[in-house]
Amino acid sequence: MTQPSATPAPINLLVTRHPAAASWLRKAIGDPDACCIDHIESWPLRTGDRLIGVLPLQLVARACAQGVECWLICVDTPRHLRGRELSEQELDQLGAKVTRVEVRLGEHWPGKATRDD
Repeated sequence: MTQPSATPAPINLLVTRHPAAASWLRKAIGDPDACCIDHIESWPLRTGDRLIGVLPLQLVARACAQGVECWLICVDTPRHLRGRELSEQELDQLGAKVTRVEVRLGEHWPGKATRDD
């Protein structure tokens, strides 16, 4: 009798180019071994996997359509702290949270789809 093949366990994939954010995320989700990449293009995601970090909406929409859970770092960053690396302590002080989102792309803007600048 053939045994059914084991389904791989879902993975937590962190997406950020900020080392402090990656460290903060690992602690926040309780997964010190979560894989972290700084850019996602063709990572093989499966239904049930969790994509976590700083993600563009169109990527989140594609991942959600595949049954992937998408989680964002949500933090209200004051103007004077924007554009630079936030430390783990600053993320905590600012009340950063990991929040699940579900995104579905709608229709494109009617007419010309791109700008020619």
